[in-house]
Amino acid sequence: MKKLFWAFMYLLALILFALTIYLYVMPEREILLAGSGETECRTEWVDMPHIGLNDAEVDVGTTTLQTLADHGFQFRFESGGKRYPLEISEETAEARMQYKAVLFLGSVEVGSLTYVNLQERKCAAADCVIDALDLQLSDKAREAVRFRMNGVALNELTMDQVPDRFPDFTEIYEKEASYRKAVVSDCQSSVAYIRGDGVNSGQVRSFGVRNYIPKELQKENGNH
Repeated sequence: MKKLFWAFMYLLALILFALTIYLYVMPEREILLAGSGETECRTEWVDMPHIGLNDAEVDVGTTTLQTLADHGFQFRFESGGKRYPLEISEETAEARMQYKAVLFLGSVEVGSLTYVNLQERKCAAADCVIDALDLQLSDKAREAVRFRMNGVALNELTMDQVPDRFPDFTEIYEKEASYRKAVVSDCQSSVAYIRGDGVNSGQVRSFGVRNYIPKELQKENGNH
C-alpha cells in the first residue's frame, strides 16, 4: 500500500508541475489551433476579463483602436529605434496583418498593444481589432489613468488582494508575484495576467490580456 501511495503522490506532483510549466510558457508563444467557427470563439471569449482605462472599456479580441482614440489615447509605432505618431484614421492595415504599437495618454506611456486586420481587404488602422493589450503601471501612468480589470480598480490594489478579487486566476511562480487565467477554445487561446513589482512586491506592476490568434488567420507581423 505504501508503494502505491507514494507512486500516486509522485504522479500527482508530475501533473501539477506540467500544468505550471504550461501556464507559464503559453503567454510567450502562439498556440496553433484549428478554427471551428466564430460563434464558439465568442462564447469562450466571454470568460476573459474586461479592461478599463479611464472611461474606455476594452474587450481584447473585439474592441477597435478607434475606441481608445475616442477617449483621448494616442498611438506610436517604432521603426529604426525611433517612435513615430500613428495616425490611425490615415494609416491602412493590410488584409490579415498584425501590427504593434505603443499606447500613450498625452506624454505618458501607458503600455503596448498589438492590433490585427482580420478582413480579406485593406482597412483603416482605426478599424483594426486589439488582440493584445499590456499595461504598465508606472508612477506617471497611475496618475494619468484609472486602471481596471473586470471593474476592479488596480491603481491601489496590492498583490495579496488579487486572489480575493480575482478568484479564477491561478498563481504562477516567477521572480515576482504573478497570477494568470487562460481560456483555450478550438479557434484561439487567450491569457489574462496580473504581475507584481519585483522591487515593491505589494503593488501591481503590470496587467493585460493577450489573444493568441492562429497563424492561419493572419500573415506575419508588420509595422507601418
